[in-house]
Amino acid sequence: MKDCLIYTNIEENSKLFSHEIQDIVSENGETFLEKNSDFDLKKSKNFPDGFLYFRSILEISIKDDSDEILIINSILNLLWNNNISAIASCDFEDKLIHKGGYKNQSIPF
Repeated sequence: MKDCLIYTNIEENSKLFSHEIQDIVSENGETFLEKNSDFDLKKSKNFPDGFLYFRSILEISIKDDSDEILIINSILNLLWNNNISAIASCDFEDKLIHKGGYKNQSIPF
C-alpha cells in the first residue's frame, strides 16, 4: 500500500467526503478522515506552512498496483474545485498536480 496524507479543511461529516472522495478511491484503497490534533484556526491561515494546522487529515492508502498519482490528483481537484483547502503530503507529491498544492498560491488556502 502507498500512503498519502491530505491536510484539508473539509468537515468530518461532509457529504463530499462520504460519497465523492470514497468513490474516487473505491476498490483501489481506503480512506480515513480524522480531526487534526494540531488544528489551530489562526495558524492555519499562515501561508505556506499553515496547512499543518488545517482542521482535518485525510489519509489515503492505495493498493500498490493502482495509479496513485491519478487518484490523488482527482481528490485534490475535487477539493480545490469546491473551494476547499487541501495540501498533499506523500512520497510522490512532486509528481502531483501543483506538486500537491504546497507553496502554490493559485489554489484555495
